[in-house]
Amino acid sequence: PDDTVIYPAHDYHGLPLSTIGEERAYNPRLGNNRSRRSFIELMDNLVLEPPAKIEEAVPGNLACGLRQG
Repeated sequence: PDDTVIYPAHDYHGLPLSTIGEERAYNPRLGNNRSRRSFIELMDNLVLEPPAKIEEAVPGNLACGLRQG
Protein backbone atom coordinates (compact mmCIF):
# COMPACT_ATOMS: atom_id res chain seq x y z
CA PRO A 1 0.00 0.00 0.00
CA ASP A 2 1.09 3.56 -0.70
CA ASP A 3 1.10 4.48 3.00
CA THR A 4 3.67 1.77 3.84
CA VAL A 5 6.62 3.40 5.62
CA ILE A 6 10.09 2.52 4.34
CA TYR A 7 13.53 3.37 5.70
CA PRO A 8 16.06 3.97 2.91
CA ALA A 9 19.47 2.43 3.57
CA HIS A 10 21.24 5.68 2.72
CA ASP A 11 20.74 9.34 3.61
CA TYR A 12 18.44 10.59 0.85
CA HIS A 13 18.08 14.35 1.18
CA GLY A 14 18.34 14.07 4.97
CA LEU A 15 15.09 12.14 5.27
CA PRO A 16 15.17 9.06 7.53
CA LEU A 17 11.98 7.56 6.10
CA SER A 18 9.59 7.69 3.18
CA THR A 19 6.48 5.87 1.99
CA ILE A 20 5.84 3.72 -1.04
CA GLY A 21 3.44 6.42 -2.30
CA GLU A 22 6.05 9.18 -1.94
CA GLU A 23 8.63 7.11 -3.79
CA ARG A 24 6.17 6.37 -6.60
CA ALA A 25 5.32 10.08 -6.83
CA TYR A 26 8.78 11.63 -6.53
CA ASN A 27 11.44 9.01 -7.28
CA PRO A 28 12.17 9.19 -11.03
CA ARG A 29 13.41 5.62 -11.00
CA LEU A 30 10.06 4.30 -9.76
CA GLY A 31 7.40 6.75 -10.91
CA ASN A 32 5.43 7.26 -14.10
CA ASN A 33 4.34 3.62 -14.19
CA ARG A 34 7.86 2.71 -15.25
CA SER A 35 8.04 -0.77 -16.72
CA ARG A 36 10.56 -3.34 -15.57
CA ARG A 37 12.36 -3.07 -18.92
CA SER A 38 12.47 0.74 -18.68
CA PHE A 39 13.83 0.54 -15.11
CA ILE A 40 16.57 -1.88 -16.17
CA GLU A 41 17.54 0.34 -19.12
CA LEU A 42 17.67 3.40 -16.87
CA MET A 43 19.83 1.69 -14.26
CA ASP A 44 22.13 0.09 -16.86
CA ASN A 45 22.80 3.49 -18.44
CA LEU A 46 23.56 5.48 -15.29
CA VAL A 47 27.05 6.94 -15.24
CA LEU A 48 27.94 7.22 -11.57
CA GLU A 49 31.20 7.80 -9.77
CA PRO A 50 32.22 5.00 -7.40
CA PRO A 51 30.98 5.66 -3.86
CA ALA A 52 33.42 7.25 -1.44
CA LYS A 53 35.31 4.68 0.63
CA ILE A 54 34.02 1.76 -1.47
CA GLU A 55 37.46 0.12 -1.23
CA GLU A 56 37.10 0.01 2.56
CA ALA A 57 33.38 -0.72 2.69
CA VAL A 58 33.23 -3.83 0.50
CA PRO A 59 35.87 -5.83 2.38
CA GLY A 60 34.26 -4.79 5.67
CA ASN A 61 30.84 -5.92 4.47
CA LEU A 62 32.25 -9.21 3.20
CA ALA A 63 33.80 -9.82 6.62
CA CYS A 64 30.47 -8.98 8.29
CA GLY A 65 32.18 -6.16 10.16
CA LEU A 66 34.45 -8.55 12.07
CA ARG A 67 38.04 -7.45 12.54
CA GLN A 68 40.72 -9.86 11.41
CA GLY A 69 43.57 -10.85 13.71
